[in-house]
Amino acid sequence: TKLPYVSGETYIGHKYQNITLGRYYPFAEKEFQWNTPKKLYGDVGVHSSRYSIANEMVAQEMTLSLHPESIDFQSSLTMGLLQVHYLPSALSNCFALKNKSKLMIWDSKKAKCFTPEEKKISLQKAATGRRFFVYKDDSQLYSFFPEASPWPLDSSMKSLTNSHLRVFSKKLFEDKAHLFLFGESLAYYNKDEEKWVHSKIEKDSPHELPWMGFELSLLKHEKTLVPNLIPIPTLPIQKDNVIIKGNTRALEFLIDDQSYWVTNDSPLQLLLRGKKAIFQLQKESVFLPFEIVLDRFKMNTSPGTNRPASYESFVRLFSNDKPKKHHIFMNNPLKYSGFTFYQASYSQDGQGNYSSTLSVNVDPGRFLKYLGSLLLVFGSIWHYKLNYRKKDDKNITPIFSGTSS
Repeated sequence: TKLPYVSGETYIGHKYQNITLGRYYPFAEKEFQWNTPKKLYGDVGVHSSRYSIANEMVAQEMTLSLHPESIDFQSSLTMGLLQVHYLPSALSNCFALKNKSKLMIWDSKKAKCFTPEEKKISLQKAATGRRFFVYKDDSQLYSFFPEASPWPLDSSMKSLTNSHLRVFSKKLFEDKAHLFLFGESLAYYNKDEEKWVHSKIEKDSPHELPWMGFELSLLKHEKTLVPNLIPIPTLPIQKDNVIIKGNTRALEFLIDDQSYWVTNDSPLQLLLRGKKAIFQLQKESVFLPFEIVLDRFKMNTSPGTNRPASYESFVRLFSNDKPKKHHIFMNNPLKYSGFTFYQASYSQDGQGNYSSTLSVNVDPGRFLKYLGSLLLVFGSIWHYKLNYRKKDDKNITPIFSGTSS
């Protein structure tokens, strides 16, 4: 559906089966909110949490969620060399155990974890030296190679990614900085003390981490509400030809009396009648009736500096006629077949190769604008002449003649 070119909030109203396009915000900002989920998932570890991590130099808040409806927040995060993993709270108990194998098995059906030692599972070594074990669940055998994959493997050594069982090997997370969060508790490996640390996180008591003086604080932990970024309409603000406020476009989808939002930077994925549906908001693609190839790019810098003073593009235009060469630079655009190409910017990759950016303008009503400008000029001249004539009439002195008695 082609959305209207408007400056403010509007209602679309288009319908397709049980889907209705609702409000459209051409300029919006995202606002953080905790919302009631549209569907109840039960107590299966779909909680969400908001934390603050800070040291003397930097502070950052992070929101992590396991809830399927939290499309704006994930369960993992990378902060420099630190990897943050958000896991179900039931897994916290397994990280607290000091089992010799350092392995734990997660059962997503029961939302519980256990260790091989608890189930008396025998660990063996393959010819390559890697550990493996076989676990029987509901009359089905699952083979695990914990150092190779968290998923069980079938007879052809392919991962069963749809399995409800997963295995975690704590040995894989001891060489680098990994922080495991379970809502109201945490776990990590302290290389200085060569041991795993497991602790609860108190809301008013930051927990000191062993990396760069960071402290972790729990701001909010929710088992029922879902964190999301909700678009709010706003007036756009532009600076240096770039929108710095209101650069989000948002469209509301009404599906079975439920409201969903899709933005230009975040597609919406839903399961409708057993089929996966993806909704995207993107710019319309326009295919030019000709091709342009960049032959050479030239950039001039200000004397004594590396600051760009001007850039020029030498291009070839391919159409039904023979190829033609054009030179595009400031105040010298390329005009062809109703399109006008201006030299807008440039970029450079890590290997030193330049690319040129051209802005494209299509103005089918340009003749009407020029005609309106001419009429405005002629009208101004005519208005001036009318006022000039009235002024001359006022300067005429009347002469009276007659006799007196």
